[in-house]
Amino acid sequence: MDDLLSPAPYGQACGGCARAKSKCFFRVGGSECQRCHRLGKECEPARKRKAATPPPHHQQPQQKQRLQEPALSSRLEEKLDSLVSLLRSQATDKHGQAHAHTPKSLTESTSSHHFAAHPTPPNNSCAETTTGDREFSGSFTSEAGPDIVFDAGNSVMRPVRPSESGTPIQSPIHRDVSKHNVSDQRAEELLSVFRQSFIPTFPFVYIPAHKSARELCQEKPFLWFVIMCLTNPNVSEQFAMADTVWDIISQRVITQQLANLDLLLGIICFGAWAHYFKKDKPFMTMLAQIAISLATELSIHQDSFSHSRQTRSAKMLVRDAIQRKPRTLEERRTILAVFHLTSAAWCTYRKVEALRWTPYMASCLRMLCEAAETNWDLVLATQVKCQAITNQLMCAAGDQPAANGGDPKSSSAMFVTYLLRQLDEIRQSLPPEISLYSKNPPYNTHLSRKSQAKEAHTGSAQFYLYSTELKIRESILTRLASHQATEPSGFRRLQDLDSLLTCAERWLAVWFEMPLVDWLGVTVDTFAQFTHCLIILFKLTTLSEPGWDIEEVRRRADVLEALDRSCATVERVPTAVGMVDAEPESPHRGLFFKTTYLLRSIKALILAEMTPDGVPSAALQSPESGVVIDDYNEGGGSLMHYGTEYMFMRDELVLSLSDEPWLSDMWSSSWDRISEGAFNQPLFA
Repeated sequence: MDDLLSPAPYGQACGGCARAKSKCFFRVGGSECQRCHRLGKECEPARKRKAATPPPHHQQPQQKQRLQEPALSSRLEEKLDSLVSLLRSQATDKHGQAHAHTPKSLTESTSSHHFAAHPTPPNNSCAETTTGDREFSGSFTSEAGPDIVFDAGNSVMRPVRPSESGTPIQSPIHRDVSKHNVSDQRAEELLSVFRQSFIPTFPFVYIPAHKSARELCQEKPFLWFVIMCLTNPNVSEQFAMADTVWDIISQRVITQQLANLDLLLGIICFGAWAHYFKKDKPFMTMLAQIAISLATELSIHQDSFSHSRQTRSAKMLVRDAIQRKPRTLEERRTILAVFHLTSAAWCTYRKVEALRWTPYMASCLRMLCEAAETNWDLVLATQVKCQAITNQLMCAAGDQPAANGGDPKSSSAMFVTYLLRQLDEIRQSLPPEISLYSKNPPYNTHLSRKSQAKEAHTGSAQFYLYSTELKIRESILTRLASHQATEPSGFRRLQDLDSLLTCAERWLAVWFEMPLVDWLGVTVDTFAQFTHCLIILFKLTTLSEPGWDIEEVRRRADVLEALDRSCATVERVPTAVGMVDAEPESPHRGLFFKTTYLLRSIKALILAEMTPDGVPSAALQSPESGVVIDDYNEGGGSLMHYGTEYMFMRDELVLSLSDEPWLSDMWSSSWDRISEGAFNQPLFA
C-alpha cells in the first residue's frame, strides 16, 4: 500500500491536511490524497504561493540588503525620538492636568530609588523648604527642560511634573547647607572676598561679576557653601562649616554616589585650600583622588564624541538616540583644574602622581586660551602649562632610586635646556597684563574685562613660572660635584648656582609684593613653593664650594630674613581682614594664627642645622631677629626664645612636620653632604 503513495512536496500539501497539520500523501494515479480519500472528503488543491518580486535589473539583491539594514536602525531612532517627544509634550501640560496623571510613587517620599536625568533647577533660595519629599538621590544639574525619572522599582520611565504649588524640585545639597543660615548680604560679602583674594591665586572657576551669591547658590549650592566656608573670618564657624562639607562628601558623593559639576568644583575648591581645615593629617591627596573619580564618572576627562556607545543585536547597529553635545568651556576648564589639583598634591605630598596628561587635555588648554571668558583663564592656562613641565621632571623620576648612586631628579643638560625653552615659550605667549607683575593690584569686579586684567594681581602666574624654573635648574645641580673638574666646568657650575639664586630671589620678590588681602588666597601649592624656595636658599647659604660666595647669597636673599618678613606679614593679616580665632579651649586654630608659630619653628630648625660659623651674627646678637635653641629639655622637646618670649617646641611638632615631605627635608640626611658641595639627594624625599 505504501508503495502506491508519494509524499507531497514541501509547501504543496492539500488544504485539509494543511489545516489538520497532517502529513499529505498523494495516491498514485489519483487526484486526491490518501487522507481525504479515506475520510471521504473533497481534496482541496494546495494554495499557490505568491512569487517573490524580482529585484530591478539595475540593482542586485546584495545591494538591496545593504540598503535595508540602515533603515532598521533609522526606524528605531525614529521611535525613540517620538517617545522622547511624547514625554516632552506631556511635561509641558498644565499643572492641574499633569498632577492628575502623576503616579503616586513619584510624589511620595523616597520609597523607591530614582535616578534623575535633566533635573529641575533648584529653588530660588538656599534656605530649607518643605520640598524635602521631592528630593532625589540622583544627579542634579541646573539645566532646564523636562524631567525624566527612571523608577527602579517599577522599571518604567515617566516624566516628573511640578507640584500644584509650582515649587521646583531642589537638590539635596540645599537642605544640607541650609542649617548654617547665611544671609544674602553676608553671602555677597564673602563672595566678594573670594573674587578678590582666592580666584586670582587659582582661577579654577569663572563667576561673572554680575552673578549674585543667591544665583550661585541656586546653580551650584555645594560650591557656594565651600566658598562661604573658606572665606568666613570666624575660625569656629569655619570649622563647623567644614564638618558639613565633609558630611556632604561622605554622604552624597561616597554613599549615594552623586556626581555633577557642582560637587566636583566644590571638592576642587576645598582641596586647593585644604590647609585652612587641616587638623591632624593632610587630606589633599584624598580629595584629589575623589576629584579624579568624579571627573571620570562625568566623562569630562575625554571628548564627548570619543566614546559613542555602539551595540550589535541581530546584525543591527543601534546607536545612541541621545545626541551628545560638545564639551562646554566650563567642563574643559574643570578638567584642567582637576589636573592642577592632582599636580599640586603630587608636588606637595608625593603620594600619588598627577593625572596623566592627554591629547584631549591639550585641546582643552588650547581652547581655554583661544576662547577665554576672562583673563583669569589665561592665568590658569599658564599654571597648568608650568605644572605639565614640572611633571615631566618630577613624575618621571618618582621615588625610584637612580643608577650609579645618583639622584633620580638629576637631569642632563640637554633635557634641562629643552624644558627651559618650553618655559620661555610660555613667557613669550603671555599678554603684557599678565607677564608684568602689578605692585598695586586690587581686584575690582566692576571693571571691564580689559580693565580687570590691568588691575588684577597676576603674581600667581609669576609664582608658577619662577617655581618651575627653580625646579628645572635645581635638577641639574643635584648631580655629584666633581672635585677633579676642569676650570671651565667649574665656572659653568658657578653660573648654574647663580642662576638658581636669581630665580629664588625673584620668587621671593613676588611673594613679598603681595597685598595683605591676597595672602588669604595662598593655596597649598603656593605655600609648598615657598618652603621649597627656603630649602634652596638654605642649601645655597650652607654650600661650601670653591668660588662660591656665601656672604653674597645672604646679601641678595637671606633665608632667615625671608622667614622673619613672612612672620611679620602673617601677623598683620588677621587684623587687616577682621579674622577672629577660635576660643582658647578649642582644639583648632585658624591658619593665620598658627602659621607664625610654624614659620618660627622652621627658622629654629634651620638655625639648629647651621654651623656656628654659618649663622649670621645678627641672628645671635639680636633676640628680636632670631631664634635661640637651648639644650634638649627633659620634657621631650627643646626650649627656644623668640625675642623676649620663650617657646617650648615639643617633639610632637617635629614628628608632625616629618609627615610633610616639603618640610622634612630641613633635617634630612641630604644636608649632611651639603658642606661637601653635593646636591645629590631628592628634594622631596
